[in-house]
Amino acid sequence: RANRSSAVYAILTFDLDRFKPVNDIHGHSAGDVVLHAIAARLGDLMRKSDTLARLGGDEFGAILECSGSSSEAPGDAAIHLANRIIEGVREPISIGDRQVEVGASIGIALCPADGADSETLLRAADMAMYRAKEQGGGTYCFFQRTMEVELRARAALEDDVADLAVLDALG
Repeated sequence: RANRSSAVYAILTFDLDRFKPVNDIHGHSAGDVVLHAIAARLGDLMRKSDTLARLGGDEFGAILECSGSSSEAPGDAAIHLANRIIEGVREPISIGDRQVEVGASIGIALCPADGADSETLLRAADMAMYRAKEQGGGTYCFFQRTMEVELRARAALEDDVADLAVLDALG
């Protein structure tokens, strides 16, 4: 659809902050309760034209058309939704007689600016999501090309360190 129109689309990936302790402390059935509650909340936050999916584990994704007014920047609709998600996910969830709280770290990529195919856009949104997590979670971050450059540089450095460890082990 993006290729056929001049509309801008936002791809959001979001991961639940503090979800692992829910599974570790309360068990996987409690984790399932949390995932179902979060999915219901997310569904209530989305417009009928938006697409919501659970990508796996505690990671979700959304696609929305950013066709606001001409005075609205393309990413404004994504920012609005990201803030609503952060607030909605933050509300405590009852598990039996206990309350648990999780948060959301959100990465945002814009189509076509950050990519023209689903794989590229999801990778970009994921990079931005991990940057949001690095910033302490409970926030959103837009993809920036520098993230990809930094990721490649970090991977090259890790490869170099691994090579040095092999050489050192060989003596």
